[in-house]
Amino acid sequence: MRVAVVGLGSMGKRRIRILKRLYPQTFIVGIDSRDDRQKQVADEYGIEIARNIDALADKDIRCIFVCTSPQSHSAIFNQIDLDNMHTFSELDLQTCGYDRLIEAEKNGGCKHFLSSTPLYDADVDKIIQLASGRPNTAYRYHIGQYLPDWHPWEDYKQFFAAHRETNACREILAIELPWIERCFGKISKTNVVSSRISTLDIDFNDVIALTVQHESGAIGQLLIDVVSPKPMRELEIIGDHFYLQWNGKPNGIQIWNNERGKSDNLIVQNEVMHQPGYAEFIAENPYEEEIKEFFTGIYDPTFKYRFSYRESYRLLKVIDQIESAR
Repeated sequence: MRVAVVGLGSMGKRRIRILKRLYPQTFIVGIDSRDDRQKQVADEYGIEIARNIDALADKDIRCIFVCTSPQSHSAIFNQIDLDNMHTFSELDLQTCGYDRLIEAEKNGGCKHFLSSTPLYDADVDKIIQLASGRPNTAYRYHIGQYLPDWHPWEDYKQFFAAHRETNACREILAIELPWIERCFGKISKTNVVSSRISTLDIDFNDVIALTVQHESGAIGQLLIDVVSPKPMRELEIIGDHFYLQWNGKPNGIQIWNNERGKSDNLIVQNEVMHQPGYAEFIAENPYEEEIKEFFTGIYDPTFKYRFSYRESYRLLKVIDQIESAR
């Protein structure tokens, strides 16, 4: 396979790193307009570098990884023939251009993969197995981390998560809601309270308290923030004779044992890969699983991806409603 990776920031480098580990014979072209990123990636990974997509015309590229900031995804897809190019995209926070992508997804001529990384996390998958389908379930989930610590190597004000249209709280919701719905069912009702409690130079509320009701009857409370100096990803699920805790880390699930009167720790991952510079709960494994599934779908026309642009479109509309209710 001949692959282009558009955007050589942190996510582009992660995808290149994984591609080279999984498929060392893959021909990769990295694309970025910034000279510093071009040089860094060329030196570190030894791949060919180009400044823009136009440079790919004579390279027989078969698929493109779109690893730029979310607001630029639509413009990049407008330069691609979606019926003749497989695409892998990082998380979307805006629905611009979704009509073309949903249509291309339906046509099935090429595969179009949209990242939803928690759906590929072994601990999340185990939580879904254990908790989904239970009647009268309730949960509490806190996700947060101080925004400047997300990308400590750069000024947070230059990061897309500091901009209102693609803000960090919106990104957390877009990351977490797909697997939350997979576990508890589609969201039917929300109640939102939000506020600004930090001195960060941003124009959006940095804390959201969200009460959620699901079509299944499950109810939940989500606390989302970009203020906490301690990276937070803590979950509790309760049900009839059921209690689960998760600290957000690999192998961090605990299930209450009614007979023993104490919690049992579940080991669901034998090997956990972690990249320095990221919070402890961010492992490389699910990012690797996403790439494996992307290529599985390319070589098996009948294979269905776990997440779709159609599903993302619906959830982004739910997030729009949450943000408008602040």
